[in-house]
Amino acid sequence: MTAPTVATAVAPPLVSVLLPVRNEAQFVRACLESTLAGLDHAGIAAEVLVIDGDSSDETGAIIAEVARRDPRVKLLPNPGRTAPIALNIGIRHARGAVLIRIDGHAAYPTDYFTACLRTLEATGADNVGGYFDTRTRGDRAMARALVAATSLPIGVAAGFRTAAPSGRADTVPYGCFRRTAFVQFGMFDERLTRGQDYEFNRRMARLGGTIWRDDAIRIEYFQIDRLATFLGKQLRRQGPAVAAMWCIAPWSFTMRHATPLLLVVGAMTLSLLALHHPAALVALIACAIAYEGAILASAVRCAQGIGNSAAALLPLVVPLFHGAYGIGILVGLVLMPFRLLHWRAWRRPWDGAASFHGTTSARECT
Repeated sequence: MTAPTVATAVAPPLVSVLLPVRNEAQFVRACLESTLAGLDHAGIAAEVLVIDGDSSDETGAIIAEVARRDPRVKLLPNPGRTAPIALNIGIRHARGAVLIRIDGHAAYPTDYFTACLRTLEATGADNVGGYFDTRTRGDRAMARALVAATSLPIGVAAGFRTAAPSGRADTVPYGCFRRTAFVQFGMFDERLTRGQDYEFNRRMARLGGTIWRDDAIRIEYFQIDRLATFLGKQLRRQGPAVAAMWCIAPWSFTMRHATPLLLVVGAMTLSLLALHHPAALVALIACAIAYEGAILASAVRCAQGIGNSAAALLPLVVPLFHGAYGIGILVGLVLMPFRLLHWRAWRRPWDGAASFHGTTSARECT
């Protein structure tokens, strides 16, 4: 397979902003407006490539309206609909020396692009990013509890969500990439439906690239505000996608993602053993007390920031979050034998695999 065709950067260096979207009518206008304001603030030549995955709502019309007002915005079709396909379409059309990937569920402070470019230059990294300032879509107690559950170390261990110190990282949200990263390390794996950013960063680090997280780079991310919708996403989409990512790209495995799976498997195992062995019941109760105690401690610490009513929901929300995510991974792993029926398709290199350096062949990337 030949290496992907990547357009030559123009002079002066241009920034290409890549925005994959599908059915984001609720958020895409605010995202684009904050993006354009940030580019104006940075005073840099830029293009904004919006890659639409055949949206069935008003997303396309909103993008077209913004594009009529601002020629920097260009709409590209994505018949494949998934995010990694969209990103690869954007990379092939991009003219910039720097490519900044953004998301429709987020808004960007006016200094976001300035901070990204400054950090990229100062660190010499291949990809830089920052932190999520997770926001609610409403002011209900449950909405605030969901924000806390996905922002506290007890809920997630991702450094970009929990304000870990600046420095080298395993991944960053979205990312500001040097163009050369996609020539040196390949492009996004189109066999994945989710998790393509994480897999790419892990692949990059494995092959000698550098990912840098900087405290000055902030993103406003809008969390789902309904518990059932949030849990459904973990169970049906996030968890199974992690299982698929581990199978397709074993180097993407981390204990951070595996911990909810271990909690679920451990609880199920101890529950079954407890039917016949009292010691297993004692162990199960002790583990549950310790687990809930850690959540309660976190709830007390953050109560002032999110309110007592939201903090009181955390002992319920966090276990449900971990349980749904862990069960989703388990279901994905159980279904793997059935997916093996399509293993030949999974083994087929994706567009961009030929430029995946550091392996004997593209086939060995799987």
